[in-house]
Amino acid sequence: MAKEEIEYYFQNDFHHIKQQLKDAYAPLDPDADTRMLEGLRELFGLWRREVRFTNYDRVLLYIRLKADVDSESTLSDCQPGSTKLRLFQNVPEADLEMLFPNIRIGMRLLDKLMIGVPALVSGGLVMTTKMGATVLLLGSLLSFCLGTSSEPVELDKAALIALAASIAALAGYLWKQYSNFRNRKLKYTQALTEHLYFKLLDSNAGAIYRILDNAEESECKESLLAYYFLLVSDRPMTATELDAAVES
Repeated sequence: MAKEEIEYYFQNDFHHIKQQLKDAYAPLDPDADTRMLEGLRELFGLWRREVRFTNYDRVLLYIRLKADVDSESTLSDCQPGSTKLRLFQNVPEADLEMLFPNIRIGMRLLDKLMIGVPALVSGGLVMTTKMGATVLLLGSLLSFCLGTSSEPVELDKAALIALAASIAALAGYLWKQYSNFRNRKLKYTQALTEHLYFKLLDSNAGAIYRILDNAEESECKESLLAYYFLLVSDRPMTATELDAAVES
């Protein structure tokens, strides 16, 4: 048996198996139809508002790495000079930049206000309530050291305890604000990870195979539709008329 005959036999055999697997998985496939209705829930879920936006069913990301990848880059663990392919599904136009491998998390103005305004308010309360006496004490000590005040400052045990308590309160306040910032950043990082996980269809060679497979299916569907409409038509049809009939 010739080599071409052997290849032809196994290609047909595995193509038949592939089609059976696709038919069996079709009722369970969440990617069968990427078109869906999206809405925003407001007022604690009591009100739903429909929005319109541009959405891409498929996005192919082509990445060609330079031969000298920067060691500080997020792509430093990739092989220099290599080519990366990523195929995504159901991507809103506003989220296209999230697909890039070297994307950096940035906070919106609203997020900065949600962190900064409470931080300023609580910081003012800490300064006036828990550190008021300590601030006066430090101011008097600094004035005496600079020579602007001739009145000496007595640092007794009670003053040292108050100073230590104020420093501890300040440290606790700074740690809380840092934790708030870190938690919000982790929240956005997690959202980005989930976004990429559920929208990624395939990578590298797998992306090429999927695109070819989808192209084959599309050509078969178009041919079957064209054959059906020509079969039921009572007159010959041009290519333009046939396309219009199928689209309608």
